[in-house]
Order: sequence, then structure tokens, then C-alpha cells
Amino acid sequence: MSHQFKKQYGQNFLRSSRFIAKLIEGIDPQAEDTVVEIGPGEGNIANHLLEKAKKVIAVEVDYDLIVALVKRFGDNPKLEILHQSILDVNLGEHVQDLSYKAIGSLPYNISKKIIAQVMTQSPRASQAAFIIQEEVAKEYAAQAPQATFLSNMLRLYADVGKSISIPASQFFPKPKVNGGILLLKSHQSFSEEQRQAVIQLLKIGFSSPRKTLANNLKGGNLADKAVIDTAIAQLNLSPTVRPAELDLSQWVRLSDIISS
Repeated sequence: MSHQFKKQYGQNFLRSSRFIAKLIEGIDPQAEDTVVEIGPGEGNIANHLLEKAKKVIAVEVDYDLIVALVKRFGDNPKLEILHQSILDVNLGEHVQDLSYKAIGSLPYNISKKIIAQVMTQSPRASQAAFIIQEEVAKEYAAQAPQATFLSNMLRLYADVGKSISIPASQFFPKPKVNGGILLLKSHQSFSEEQRQAVIQLLKIGFSSPRKTLANNLKGGNLADKAVIDTAIAQLNLSPTVRPAELDLSQWVRLSDIISS
């Protein structure tokens, strides 16, 4: 590979065709789909997507790679190339019917920002498959009694799964840590008002993850201490329960009880 890697873009290209296939399988592209690929590199994933999807929007920040994509795919009418950071793109201007699937091997240093943009801002991806740092993928996929702020927050918007680990040796240049494929499928189980109320509660509840939930909530000026004790009791939770021990449904019920 002749490309001059740029550290500021967090470039690590996946070399393995097996893991590329696993990533694509995660969004199951169909003939009617628009797929947004974040960081297409030299086009190894886009090459497969163009065979399956109606349209592929490739978002690439590195101009040198834009040149490589144009050289490889020419004027393929199914491909739209955007020379931007995904964080600066208004996808609503490029996605017809505001419906799309997202895929990509994300720069580890901004993966959380990208996931937040794609899964929580309008238009939201209906499905996504992302390669991110394995430890971060585990944090998103964690479940009670080892749940995290991130795992609960993301589940307000999507069903979350971590499908597979990818050894660092499968990337070039080789990163210091393993990657993991994170699978997301949007749902409409909550109103935006509900989500924001629960996110506020999660931020206070996880403010000191090792402390008890009751102590965190009482320190957050969210409600009277007696109301918090009553709410925890109503959920049949121990007074010493830690925030990681609650699943999302319990956070939602706790939010409803406290707000009422």
C-alpha cells in the first residue's frame, strides 16, 4: 500500500477480507438501501457495497484517498464521495427519504462522537456496523450488572450488540489495541422527551460509578432524598445498589417515578 498514513486522521485500514465480510453482514445491505460509509480508505468495503446497495455515500476526510477512490470507481453513478469529516456532514442533505444504513472502520479517537451523531441525531441510521476499539465496543455492549453510562444511553436509541473481536494484526498500520465490531439497530421505543429525562438521570446516577445509586442521586439535586429512597424501594432495589446493576427498563421506571 503506497498511501502515506496520516496520524491526525487515526488511519488503520482493515486488511482481512473475512472481517470485511463480517462488517458488511452486520448491516445486510439490500438493493433499495442507501449506505453511508465513514472513512472508506481505498474502497475495499465500498467495492462490495456498490454490488449490493442502491447508493453508497463515501465520507472521506483525506484528500489523497479521495483521489484513490475516484481513480478506482470512476464515475460510478451509485457512488457519491464527500470530502469532509463525518462530524461536519449534514446527512439530511444527501440521504433521500432520510433513510440510510451506516458502516465504517472509525478513527478510535473520535468514534464516540461519530456514533452519537449517527445514532442520536436526525436523520438516524436504521442500522449501523462499526469497527471501534474493542474495549469501547465492550463498554457500549455491556449489560447489567456491569452496565455503563454509554451502554444505557445508546440503548435509548438502538438495540446494541458486539459481534466479533478483530486482532490488531489485521489492520495496517497495526494499532496498539484490538478492534471490535459494534452492531446497532435503531428503534422508536421512547420519545425524545423521555430519552432526555433518562439521560439526565444516567449522568447523575453514573457520576461516581463505585458509589451507591442512592448517594449519587441525592448528590445531584434531582429530587428530595425521601423521594429517591421511595423510588428505589418501589423498584425492589437494594438501598446499596450500584448504578451498573440496573438495566435500561429500571432506569426508565426510576425516571418516571422521580419525575411524577
